[in-house]
Amino acid sequence: MTAPPPDSDQPPPRHAHGGHSARGLLRSTSVVSAMTLLSRVLGLVRDVVFARFFGATIVMDAFIVANRIPNMLRRFFAEGAFSQGFVPVMARYRERHEHAEARELIDAVAGTLGLALFVITAIGVVAAPLLVLAVAPGFVDENGRFDLATAMLRFTFPYLLFVSLTAFAGGVLNTYGRFGVPAFTPVILASAGAARMRAFDWNCPQHIPQRYTLAEIRRDPALLRELTAVAGGRRG
Repeated sequence: MTAPPPDSDQPPPRHAHGGHSARGLLRSTSVVSAMTLLSRVLGLVRDVVFARFFGATIVMDAFIVANRIPNMLRRFFAEGAFSQGFVPVMARYRERHEHAEARELIDAVAGTLGLALFVITAIGVVAAPLLVLAVAPGFVDENGRFDLATAMLRFTFPYLLFVSLTAFAGGVLNTYGRFGVPAFTPVILASAGAARMRAFDWNCPQHIPQRYTLAEIRRDPALLRELTAVAGGRRG
């Protein structure tokens, strides 16, 4: 007498990897949460350092406007709409295709995204006066703030290119289950901004209005580049 065939409707036995998945999810969540908390703390330190050295000056006003414009576009090309659309597609593609095919897709998307960002960055640098006029029209007749913000925007706009490619690489790492490095990049950004500001030596707290006039800043490209590089770690 033969044994009856097993019931095909019976659910398959549970495997031991369920516990590993739960632990991996908990570990990834803990890493991302810890890095986010650390980046917020360092961001606060950076803002305190900025307020200590720059204060409410014309340079800070101009830089806030110049930094706001690429950060608005960053929400489309970096951790905003693009990443939210790319990561799920990439995750499904990896499940259905070989590693070599997934790599070809990453290369193609990286090349297309990089080219598009390069063109947008070039347009943004050339059209900097129009962008500043659209975002801060009140700067036009305010003691040269418009010219200073325009000059700074030409230095800060390439930030969009690099931060978007960084976010793209972080999205690829996320699809492979690597969350630590993408979560750590804001920590690097905040700490670099604070460290660069501290390395920029000034003799008094209100250094900008006392040591340099707006006309001197506008006439000295090296000083303008230095001021912009110092503030380059700030994010909107």
